[in-house]
Order: sequence, then C-alpha cells, then structure tokens
Amino acid sequence: MSQNVRYATSRDGVRIAFTVEGEGPALVVTPYFLESFALEHLVPAYAEFMDRLGEGRQLIRYDYRGGGSSQRGDIQFSQDIIEDDFEAVIEAARLDRFALWLSTTGGPVPLGYAGKHPERVTAVIAYSTFARTLDAFTPDALASFSQLARSNWQLAAQLFGDMTGRREFPEASLGVADLYLQSTNGETAARFIDGGATIDTTPFLPQIKARTLIMHRIEDPLFPMSISQDLASRIPGARYIPLQGRGHLLPRQLGRRVNERHRFP
Repeated sequence: MSQNVRYATSRDGVRIAFTVEGEGPALVVTPYFLESFALEHLVPAYAEFMDRLGEGRQLIRYDYRGGGSSQRGDIQFSQDIIEDDFEAVIEAARLDRFALWLSTTGGPVPLGYAGKHPERVTAVIAYSTFARTLDAFTPDALASFSQLARSNWQLAAQLFGDMTGRREFPEASLGVADLYLQSTNGETAARFIDGGATIDTTPFLPQIKARTLIMHRIEDPLFPMSISQDLASRIPGARYIPLQGRGHLLPRQLGRRVNERHRFP
C-alpha cells in the first residue's frame, strides 16, 4: 500500500506522523514498540501481514513520538502523553467510529481509551498484549532494558529483535533489530521504557463495550499466555483464541484469518 505521511499535533505541540491507507471501515493500528511504518519493508512478514489486515479496510497507522517520521529531540513519555498522541491522530484523521488493532506494548493505552470512549470504538482486536506493563515485565527487567538501550543501542535493538523469536524466525528477528535501529535511538527507547513502566489501564477494561477478540500464541517467548487470558476475563464478552506455534512475531496468515473467519471491521 502507498503511504502518504500526514501529521497530527499533540497537546504539548509534538508532531505525530500518521498515514491513512485503503478504503472501508476504519481500523487504527497502534505501534507495537518504536518501529516506523515507513520502514516495514525491513520485515517482509510484517509488511505482508499489514497488507492482509488492510484488505477491505482503511488502515490508520502512526509512529510514536521520538520514532520514525514523528518529531524527535527531547522527548518524554508517560501514560497521559501516549494517550494524548493517540487522540491527536484520531482527531486529525477525522474518525468518528473505528476499530482497533493492538499488539505488544501498543495495547494498554488504547484499551483504556476504548473503555473511556465506548461510543467511538466499534471493535478491539488484540494480539499478545496487556493492560498493565508490570503484568508483562518485572521492574528489574525494565530497568535492565532501559540501561542497555542507553549504553549500547545496537546491542539492545538486537536483543529486542531476538525476543520476538530468533529461534523460530532468525531472518525476521534480524529485520526487526534493523527496524528498531533505524526508527529511533537508544535514549528515546530508554525513555519509552521508563515512561511506560507505570502504565495501567486495567480499571477501564470492564467499561469496554466493543466486540473484542484476543489472541495469543501458546508458546510466546516474550510473555506468557496467562496475561492475555486475564485480559480477556476482564473485558465483557471478549473472545479468546489461543494460537498454535512458537515465537512472538505476527503469523503471516493471521491477517487473512481475521478477515475471513472473524469478520471484525
């Protein structure tokens, strides 16, 4: 899909890059880390997944502040800041009602938004994500990731790429590392980790009214399936589907499966 980069301005004046692709019901795709949508060709499996997910839909995608085509520099992160950026993109794209695709660290804040604004979110599709950062990572692990990102960003980026499943997807994990390296820098990554450590949108989960589909790979190496199971139990009427296989990277077939079997708009 062709990408025409647009910009939204967050409440504190930071410019957030986003793109609108295709036609059909609106589906907002949140970043799973600090990757840039303009560099997805570095991970062909992810690019193919996005093509399949976008069939018959209008995809709205954006880069976190400090990453990709969004504003760089002295960037800070917090739950409120990430939510402000998300809302800025929604308003700039002129979306009244929309569905959400969420994965990994891109899940917590939009889940909170779905609970606070049930009249605007039509559906939630979540893959291997959580509502509270400390449900997925210990404070010690987060501190180690942050310190490594600051001291050696190239090594940290490769570690983060390997965490998605180097044994199962050796070539793709190298591509993910390159994607992170080219999308941002170590200081921004460390601030993202530090600022996201206290994110918790669990209280808003019972307020979600949208149809919700939650998926998680049975042998996900990044964090256990029990996190997604707990997430599903807190959202009224949520459907939970365990996926076969190992590794955290999105299966190529998953985008088509969502289209053909579950028909989420």
